[in-house]
Amino acid sequence: MANCYFLLLVLLEYIPAVYTPGGPASMIMPLAFVILVSMVKDIIEDRSRYLSDQEENNRMTFASRRTQNQFREC
Repeated sequence: MANCYFLLLVLLEYIPAVYTPGGPASMIMPLAFVILVSMVKDIIEDRSRYLSDQEENNRMTFASRRTQNQFREC
């Protein structure tokens, strides 16, 4: 939602009646900051999820041998 808000402010800067002395550049910086923070947060979450998946996928388990009614570790 914050991204949409800052994008709307940037677009409003291009309307002459709404133009502020800072210009569009003053609104692009907060938008870029919010997007950067969101990207970093997503990278951290994805990395954590990847490591968790790797741990789960490499965990030892038992498989059944139907012919011998035994379990073997794999």
